Amino acid sequence: MELSFSGLGILRLWALFLVSVIIEAIEALPLANTPEVFGLHSNAEIGYYTQAARALWGHLLELQPQTGESSTGISRDDYIGNVAKDIENKMPKVFDLDQVRKNLGMGVSPTSVVLLQELERFNKLVIRMSKSLVELQRALAGEVGMSSELDDVAKSLFLGHIPNIWRKLAPDTLKTLGNWMIYFLRRFSQYTSWVGDRQQSLCRFKGQSVLPHTISQTPASVPQ
Repeated sequence: MELSFSGLGILRLWALFLVSVIIEAIEALPLANTPEVFGLHSNAEIGYYTQAARALWGHLLELQPQTGESSTGISRDDYIGNVAKDIENKMPKVFDLDQVRKNLGMGVSPTSVVLLQELERFNKLVIRMSKSLVELQRALAGEVGMSSELDDVAKSLFLGHIPNIWRKLAPDTLKTLGNWMIYFLRRFSQYTSWVGDRQQSLCRFKGQSVLPHTISQTPASVPQ
C-alpha cells in the first residue's frame, strides 16, 4: 500500500507493516507527551505540575460544605465574620500624604517620589480593604444585602485566599491570605520607617543613592 502526502505524489510513505503491528505501536505510545517530544528539557513540566497541583487543592477547598456547621461547631458565616473582624482589627491607618510631602520639603528626590507613589497605592488598598470588611460584616448580620462582590470576599476569606478586589490593588503574589497579611503588615512597618526618617536613609550602590530596600526587591516582586 502506498500513502501519498501531496497532490503531486512527491512525498510518499510505503507502509510495509501489518495493521496489527501499527496498532500495537500506537498503543505503546505514552498517553502524555513528555517535554522531550517538543525539544524541551524535562524540567519544563515542573511549572505545569505545580500549577496543576495548586488548582487541584483549590478545587478541593471549594468542594467543602458551604452551609451548616463545621466539625469545630462554628457555622460558615460565623467563621467568615471572625476572620473579617480579626483582619479589621489589624488594619493600619492610611498615611497622611499632605503631611508627608510637607515633611519632605521642597527638595523632593526621585526616591521620595517613589515613596509617595507607593504610599498612595497603599492607601487605596487599605481603604478598599477596610470598606469591604465593614460591609461584609453588615451583610452577614443582615443589615445590608449580600452583593456578588461581598460574596466573593466572603468566599475568599473562608478558603484562605486573597479577595479579588484586594488583589487588584496589591502587588502580584501567590501567597495565601494568612501569609499575605503578614507581608501586608510588614510593608506598612517598612513604609512607616521611611516616612519617619525625614532624611530617608540611603545606601550607596555604584555611586547612586537608592532606598535601602527598593520596590523591586520587596517580597511582592517574587510571588510565592
